[in-house]
This record gives sequence, C-alpha cells and structure tokens, in this order.
Amino acid sequence: MKSWLGPSLAALCCACGAGDDTATGAHARCAEGGAINDCPDAVETAQDACWRLVDCGAIAVNSGDMDDNFDWGKCVDRIEQSNDVAQQLIVSCIAASSCDVLRTPNSPDNADPNQMACFHLGGR
Repeated sequence: MKSWLGPSLAALCCACGAGDDTATGAHARCAEGGAINDCPDAVETAQDACWRLVDCGAIAVNSGDMDDNFDWGKCVDRIEQSNDVAQQLIVSCIAASSCDVLRTPNSPDNADPNQMACFHLGGR
C-alpha cells in the first residue's frame, strides 16, 4: 500500500501544480505595471529603453514645441551620451523597473529625468 500511495501522491501534486494553463496577470514576471524582475533581451538599446518609458507613461513621445520637456528623443540622446558602462546600467535598470517606479510625479508631459533613479547610474 505504501509503494502505491507514494508515486500516486507525487503525480497528483504535479497535476495540480501551476502549469502552462495559468494566467499570472499584470504583476507577473516581465509584465508592465508591476514586474520587478528583469526580462532578458526585452530591452537592449537606448531606443528600446526609451520606448519602455513611453509605454509606461513615464515620458512623452514628442514634447512638440516644449523644448524643455524630456521626451523620447531626449531620452535616447541622454543614454547614448553616457559612457558604455553607464548605458548598459541605465538600459538594464529601465528594463528591470516597474512602470510605477519609472514614472515621476509630473509624468509624462513634464517628466524630470533627474527624478528617475535609473538615469543616476554610471556616474551621470
């Protein structure tokens, strides 16, 4: 009886465990809106990182006539003007951060990159 119960119980536990048929929601690994885990290969370049900021509502795509506002183009320029190590740190930080962390109090229209922790990495 013991030998039959052991394998059956193990099979039952595996069958009832979380598998491919489960949905983890917006706060799952790599989901926007609350993921705290890094998604490898999802964000690799300055352009990718800045698009993630746009997607998260942290910055505007184009500030239009408002030259002082931090937008997608200024984001790319700021990252690309950093040294190679700083670029990697900033891009990785943006990739690993939740959207809530990436937004500033005045996002997206008047976003302040000095309030975004990721832009302080690498000695900038």
